[in-house]
Amino acid sequence: MLKRLIVTVSFRESIQTIVLPKHGEHIVRDFFQNYTEITKQQINLYGGYWGLVDDARIDSQGTLWFNSGRRENVSVAFDTIKLPSLYEDYGYIDLEDLLGSYLLVIGTLKVTQFNKKYITIDKTHHYALRLPNE
Repeated sequence: MLKRLIVTVSFRESIQTIVLPKHGEHIVRDFFQNYTEITKQQINLYGGYWGLVDDARIDSQGTLWFNSGRRENVSVAFDTIKLPSLYEDYGYIDLEDLLGSYLLVIGTLKVTQFNKKYITIDKTHHYALRLPNE
């Protein structure tokens, strides 16, 4: 799905219906949003958010942050609960290896008290990662 979002404009703009268990049916063009196209109207909405990773860092609590650009852009917090699955699925990844990758997160867009948009990948959310060399 992530590869189709990256390379196929007609898929991104499609009125095709996708079905997500426990989350119903959704139109592709409404459900999936590129990080650069996220608006305030999507805050607190469950959706498929995807885009390019410009930076990746681990904070003092051990959370891996995927950043998609500047401060006003969305960031994705990879909860420490999910980190073992990342290494299991992709092997050991150096943070520099994540730069230029694409990340799709199925989850809820949130905003901090400082207006920073973010999505958390935890035990209930799904993700797909496409590394630059794939």
